[in-house]
Amino acid sequence: MTESNIQDQSHQFILAAEGQWVDIEAGDPSSGNKKAKLVDKIVNQWGRAGVAAERLQQLLNHASPSVRLAAASHLINFGGADLATPVLKELSKSPVGLISSFADTVLRVRKLAD
Repeated sequence: MTESNIQDQSHQFILAAEGQWVDIEAGDPSSGNKKAKLVDKIVNQWGRAGVAAERLQQLLNHASPSVRLAAASHLINFGGADLATPVLKELSKSPVGLISSFADTVLRVRKLAD
């Protein structure tokens, strides 16, 4: 996997992560789920290439809460719970509708909540 491919996938990850929540909140969960599956596919490709943790860590600082949520949720699977947990805790206190609920759920399911 080339750096150019990884950059393209990072851009696709961002668009899909943002679009997922836009679709869900607009009442189109089917389209939102397709975007979530694209995020999963990209993360799986990064995992096979050995760059998932690095890429997801970089996305933890993205301006979009939905991108940070997707990155943090996936980073837990690549040994990054220590970095993902503070991001998820911050998002769980956010006034951004469903994103805060999802972040809280990830924390509880993964037993990372206080």
